[in-house]
Amino acid sequence: MYKVPYQCASLNRNPTFDNGDLSFWYPDGNTVSRLKAFSPGASGEPTDFALRSYSRGMNYRGASFFLDKRCLKDGLVYTITAKIKLVDSTGNPQQCVPSVTDPIHKNVCPTVVLKGDNCPEGAEVRLWNEIELESWDAVGFNEFKATLPTSDKMGQCKEAYLIVGRDVHQSKDVILDDVYVLGGEGAASLREDTLAPTYVPTNVPSTFPSASVSVAYVFALFFIELVLTLRYFNLTMIRLSLIMHSH
Repeated sequence: MYKVPYQCASLNRNPTFDNGDLSFWYPDGNTVSRLKAFSPGASGEPTDFALRSYSRGMNYRGASFFLDKRCLKDGLVYTITAKIKLVDSTGNPQQCVPSVTDPIHKNVCPTVVLKGDNCPEGAEVRLWNEIELESWDAVGFNEFKATLPTSDKMGQCKEAYLIVGRDVHQSKDVILDDVYVLGGEGAASLREDTLAPTYVPTNVPSTFPSASVSVAYVFALFFIELVLTLRYFNLTMIRLSLIMHSH
């Protein structure tokens, strides 16, 4: 097994939920919170989808995705942007107060939290919206933007992930769309040739056998079969000859 090369220019492998696909996203707190596709998404088109985080159970539950730890290094800075909407369990629009900065206040607006598990040191960074909203648009999607600093220590965690839409009161469902985590010049240069940081078997051929190899292989099988047939024929003739001489 070997690691497929990676790239660090973008840390979210599914930012737009096309066709209702929620791949690479997970509910933070699997036994409580849930995720499902929501339509329409931020564009308002009926064929556009967003992600809905619901049945959260706790204010600190939300939708999350894992980060490639190889992209978390000292000096690298990422920008996270998202479009966020709040509804209740029946889909009615919900409000929050952008000026509230107490994460346990019932009217706090969505935050993003960077977390690490099994780290050399404790790792949790809460990111507040850097866009100064005068008020929360309960009907439409609201813009979110925050600067995400990283470090070598975060890269040493067993797992590192982002929770998007956290701290909102648990009675509210969080709708997310267009969640991008983009790196600057330093992050963009930290890459190799393919996109998926995953594992593949080493015995998978890098190329398919050529046509000439396939023809040679078939010819060899045919030749072996011909030799075996002739040998069997010769043995049969010898046996017949011996029988005829015995009589």
